[in-house]
Amino acid sequence: EARKNIKWIRSIIQKDVEIAIENNNYLPAESYDIVTDGKFLSKIVFDNKINFLFDLAHAQVSAKNKNIYEDEYINSLPMRNLIQIHICKPIIPDNGVAYDAHEAPNQKMFEDVVKIIKNFPTVKFLTIEYYKDHEILIKSLRSLKHILNSKLLINSLNG
Repeated sequence: EARKNIKWIRSIIQKDVEIAIENNNYLPAESYDIVTDGKFLSKIVFDNKINFLFDLAHAQVSAKNKNIYEDEYINSLPMRNLIQIHICKPIIPDNGVAYDAHEAPNQKMFEDVVKIIKNFPTVKFLTIEYYKDHEILIKSLRSLKHILNSKLLINSLNG
């Protein structure tokens, strides 16, 4: 079914528009089992020659709720086709279900993004998914730009 949908999308968009799928966050319900599985997502991406949009908060939520290591989950995803990263802070309780709260990212998340970009230099786009306060969003964007500049990664995102 994914192949059919991607073929249809390609038929209606311009040839130079890139297609990517995003990892969803795993919540404890059967409906999330397949759509958050790294092997499943990798098969869709690689079989259809499309890109991958990595949502860091979704990966953190999925790892916590699946009770696996974050790196293990990330390594199961189609990271070699990574084109974009979504960045925001989830709620990860010690006990209970983690969820994507779309909170402003912190310094640790920015460091994780730097590590990902260094490991997967195919990243072209970064999106901070925070919508609650525009001043905090602006501060987050400036912080991200500063850390990317300080790590000399900003040029890799500009092409």
